[in-house]
Amino acid sequence: MLLLLLLLLPAAALLPLWAHAGRIIGGRASRPHSRPYMAYVEVWKDQAVTGRCGGLLVRKDFVLTAAHCGCIACNIRVTLGAHDLSAAEDSQQRLWVQRTIPHPEFTPEPLTHDLLLLQLEQPVVVTEEVKPLALPSVRSAVRPGQTCLVAGWGLRSPAALVAPNTLHEVEVEVQDNDTCTMYCAGYREDSMLCAGSPFQRGSAFRGDSGGPLVCNRVPQGLVSYGNINGSPPAVYTRIAKFVPWIRREMRLLRP
Repeated sequence: MLLLLLLLLPAAALLPLWAHAGRIIGGRASRPHSRPYMAYVEVWKDQAVTGRCGGLLVRKDFVLTAAHCGCIACNIRVTLGAHDLSAAEDSQQRLWVQRTIPHPEFTPEPLTHDLLLLQLEQPVVVTEEVKPLALPSVRSAVRPGQTCLVAGWGLRSPAALVAPNTLHEVEVEVQDNDTCTMYCAGYREDSMLCAGSPFQRGSAFRGDSGGPLVCNRVPQGLVSYGNINGSPPAVYTRIAKFVPWIRREMRLLRP
């Protein structure tokens, strides 16, 4: 991972613009199929892909992603078990989404309660390459300074024009609430966390929206928004805050 000093734009420049491209900045290629919980989310409209996001497989029939990745009158397809999206990998499972359930308090401006539950048309087949990752407990928390991992598919730098098809990942450091408030416009400590040192190069960026922030093998956040030039920290929806709602919706919805 590259560790380069960079200049930051002021907090007012932070905008939720991560719905249509994909980037992990300052990261490295993931070991193939080492993140079996990762989902690749495609938004289809008029027989064309209009958006791409990441996601987290939380049960055999449910994927969690960011609410701003959804849209009205569109279809969503999820790919599990992928490392190279351009390859015909036997491990890949592609499923259409049967139901989309955004959090009822989601707002796009300001971006809050940014999570979307996707019910798949049928359960995945659990394999070595496709495995759900258990939700955190309600009391689960991360501490400032803790190192976590975020992964996604897309460009490796803001200057790149062509996105690689392979999964990339980067380790980021959880920041304290004062730092998050200073660098991240609209930050709310009760339902968000931010990660990525302002003095190091390494962050999620456009299109990594909805991908999980995993700390000690526990998913603690979903990529939500960040600086338009990709400089850290980035903001994540705090999953533990919403576990009761997620579990309730999964209980209520039948295949």
